[in-house]
Amino acid sequence: MKFKYVGLQGDKEVEGLVVASSKDEAIAELNRRGIAVLKCSRVFDLNIVVIGDERLAELLEDLALLVRSGVTLIQAVRIVASSSKEAKYLFEDVLKLLEEGREPAEAFRVISNYLGDLAIEVMAVQFATGNMEGAFEFAAQIVKMRAQVKSSLFKNVSYPLFLYYVALSLVYFLSKFAIPRLKSVVIRIAASKIPKIALVSFKIFDVLRVNTWIFLLAALLPLLLIAALLSRKLAAFLTRILNKLPLVGRIIDYYVLYQLSATFYISLKSGVLVTNVLSNAERMSVGVWRDRIKKVRELVMEGKSLSDAFKEVGFPFEFTNFVEIGERSGNLDESFLAMKMYYERRFNQMLAFMLKFVETAFILGIAFMIGFIALMVVTPMMAMYSGVGK
Repeated sequence: MKFKYVGLQGDKEVEGLVVASSKDEAIAELNRRGIAVLKCSRVFDLNIVVIGDERLAELLEDLALLVRSGVTLIQAVRIVASSSKEAKYLFEDVLKLLEEGREPAEAFRVISNYLGDLAIEVMAVQFATGNMEGAFEFAAQIVKMRAQVKSSLFKNVSYPLFLYYVALSLVYFLSKFAIPRLKSVVIRIAASKIPKIALVSFKIFDVLRVNTWIFLLAALLPLLLIAALLSRKLAAFLTRILNKLPLVGRIIDYYVLYQLSATFYISLKSGVLVTNVLSNAERMSVGVWRDRIKKVRELVMEGKSLSDAFKEVGFPFEFTNFVEIGERSGNLDESFLAMKMYYERRFNQMLAFMLKFVETAFILGIAFMIGFIALMVVTPMMAMYSGVGK
């Protein structure tokens, strides 16, 4: 991030730009240069370049490859930054900080909004041990894991969402065009023979036809839900509610346990302390699970073992059992790897089951509407023909 500042250096007023990962860090850097800060505000870049997780992982792997081949870190970042427009946008500030002599962990922290707190923590540990190659390899693994989860969610959600908008479009078309014409024809042909259920349906479609805002709200509802889940405060509120629903709550539990297991596996493998892993996991979680992980961290800091802390907070039996086995065998990271694979499989199975159920419900709903409309047409006509026959 870039910050614009105004300050005093000696008795002279100076202004300019400084690159830092936060405002406090920017002020600290300016003070280190002997500048007393008067004003400091972030400069927002309007030319934002979107960088996907898969592309970000590729760039990190390129850095790992260059460092492994003996290229210096500054030169490696310079080479990768010159490879594409998005790479230049991503690593421009990192390169400036490295050229100023800043520590690698501090330089890469300015792109924490792309890498995430977990990747930054892992990279800091690897940089501290001098393992430049490992820093980028572990960070690439974390970003790939994040991309895999997003891809799985998109793949499973896209088709039911498509069916939702098809059903919504069908109801809109019926209420705006088909039902009004059908109603006028039926009333003209056999007004006294119309079933009560058909009359009620006509009134419902009349309300929908007049109040177009209902369709607009229904169309925006999935997008508003996605936006709410992306907002940490709203996501915390929603997950507390959704956790109480039987099937949805189970899916959320499996996802959180998968994410927690993956976080522990990669972090422990890269040498991050358990308390720091729990701090990162706490920041990544929301709602009830954030409170649970916070409690686990507090118990561990009081001196309890990790397995005992998980048991006391109420984590599932299989989870605590795996952790206990890992502590006894000294292969805690491998235990978390096994749990990661287990919960990932369970999460995908439960999510696929729920979305298949939703998909079936939408198809049955569309079939019901078509059948209902056919019934509204046929019933008055049959009544009319029977009256003519008599």
